[in-house]
Amino acid sequence: MRQRVIDVAARGPYLQFVPILAAALVILGAKLLLIKYLGAQVPYWDQWDAEAASLYKPYLEGTLTWDQLFASHNEHRIFFTRLWGLALLELNGVWSPKSQMVANAILHATILGLLLLWFTRGLGAVHRLTLCAFMALVYAIPFGWANTLGGFQSQFYFVFGFSMASLWAFSTAKAFSLRWLMGLALAVAAYFSMASGALTLIAVVILISIQIVFRIRPRNAREIASVCVLAVASIVMLAFVTQIPGHDPLKADGFSAFVYAFMQTASWPASKVIFGAVLLNAPIAILFIKILIERRPVDDPAWTAVVVMLWLGTQWLSISYGRADAPTSSRYLDTLSIGIVINCLAALHLLRETSPRWIGVWFVIGLPVFATIVTVVAAPRAFRGAVARHAGYEQQTANLAAFLKSEDISVLEHKGRIDIPYPDPQRLALVANDPTVRKILHRTLTGDKPPRLSLPKWISGRVRRWQKKLMDGAPILLFLGFAGFACSVLACRDQGSR
Repeated sequence: MRQRVIDVAARGPYLQFVPILAAALVILGAKLLLIKYLGAQVPYWDQWDAEAASLYKPYLEGTLTWDQLFASHNEHRIFFTRLWGLALLELNGVWSPKSQMVANAILHATILGLLLLWFTRGLGAVHRLTLCAFMALVYAIPFGWANTLGGFQSQFYFVFGFSMASLWAFSTAKAFSLRWLMGLALAVAAYFSMASGALTLIAVVILISIQIVFRIRPRNAREIASVCVLAVASIVMLAFVTQIPGHDPLKADGFSAFVYAFMQTASWPASKVIFGAVLLNAPIAILFIKILIERRPVDDPAWTAVVVMLWLGTQWLSISYGRADAPTSSRYLDTLSIGIVINCLAALHLLRETSPRWIGVWFVIGLPVFATIVTVVAAPRAFRGAVARHAGYEQQTANLAAFLKSEDISVLEHKGRIDIPYPDPQRLALVANDPTVRKILHRTLTGDKPPRLSLPKWISGRVRRWQKKLMDGAPILLFLGFAGFACSVLACRDQGSR
C-alpha cells in the first residue's frame, strides 16, 4: 500500500501542488481552531463606528452611498473590507464577528496558498516541500492573533493579497502592456484596502529602476516612462491619505525612534535587533547581489524573492514611522512574517545554485534552521496574547449583554480598558442600543433570533451551519495537511532513490 501511494504521488502530474495545498490546509486548520476556542461574537472597538454606525446602519436603512464606501477610515480607504462586511452580513443574516473571523481565515489561507504557487516557481521537489512546510509553520503559529481573532481585520489580508498580485504582474510585465495595466489596477485595489497599499508601486519603481540601470530591462523611453507613471501614481495615492492629528503620538518622534522601530520590524522575530536584522535578512541580500552580478533576466524565479522583499521594506518604513510606539504588535505580524519566509526562499535559491563545496552553503543552510528556532521560541508569547484577548472577549460579552438587557448605562461605566468592547461607554451605548444595529447583533448578546435581511433565511441558516461544521472540522483539515506533507516526503524520497 505504501509503495502504491509513493508511485501515485511521484508519477502524478500535480505533485508540485500537494505541499502547497497541504500548507494552506494546515494554516487554515490552525486558524479555525484558534477561532473556535478563543473567538467571540462581540464586535470589538473600531467595529462599532466603522461597521455598525457607518456601514450597516445606513445599508439597512437604505441610505448608504458610494461616497461612504470609499470614505476614509482613519488613514485608510477600506473599500474592499466594507464590501466584504456587507456580503458577510447578508450571507450570515446577522452581524457575527466569529463568522467574519472564519471568512477572513479562509481568505488569508487562500492568499498564502496562491502565493506559494508563485514562490515555488523554479524550485525542485525537495526545496518546494521545504518552503511550503516552513510557511505552514510560520503562519500556523498565531503571531497575527489580533487579525485572526478580529472580525474587522480583513483589510490586512486584502492589502497583502492585492499587493502580492500586483508584484506578480509587474515582475515580468513589459511597459504599458496588458499585464502592466493589470498590475497597476491591482496596486490601486491595494490602496483601497489600506493606505500602505500606495507603497506597492514604490517597490515596483525601485525594482524596475534597478533592472534598467543594470540593463536587465531595456533602457528605452518606454520603460523609463512607465517608471515615471508608476511613481506619479504612487505619489497621488499617498497625497490622498488622510492625516489624523490624534494619531501623531503613535508616530516616531525623532530619527532615533524611527531607526529603532525600523530595526525592530526588520529583525522580527529575533530579539536582538541589529544581530537579528543582519542575520535573518542575509540570504536575500546575498541573492540580490548574486543576481545583479549575473544580470539575471526579469523572468528568473530569483527575482520573486527580491521584489517581495522590496515591498516588505516599504512596509517596514511605513510601520516604523506611523506606528513607532508598537511596530511589532500582533496586527502587523502577518505582514512581517513574510520576511522570514522570503529569506527562506532566498536561501533555497542559493542552495540550489551553489556548489556544495562552497563554505557559504553551510551558512545558507543554517539560516532557515535559525529562523525556525527563533519562530518557535517566539510562539508562546503569541499564544499568551490570544488567550488574553479571549479573556477580554468574555468580559466584554457579559457586560454588553447585561447593558442590552437592562439598558442601564452604569453597567458599562467605570470599567477597565478591556472590560467593554469600545473605549467610550456613552458612544457604545448609543450605537449598540440603536434599533437598527441592535436587531443584527448576535443572539449571544441580545437573546433574539436573527432578523430577515435581503437573502432568504434558509440561505443564511445553511451558511451559519456550514461555518460551524468548518470550525468543528479544523482537526480534519490539519490531518489532511500533515498527510499531504507526508505523501510529499515519501515521493521525494522515492525520486531521490532512483
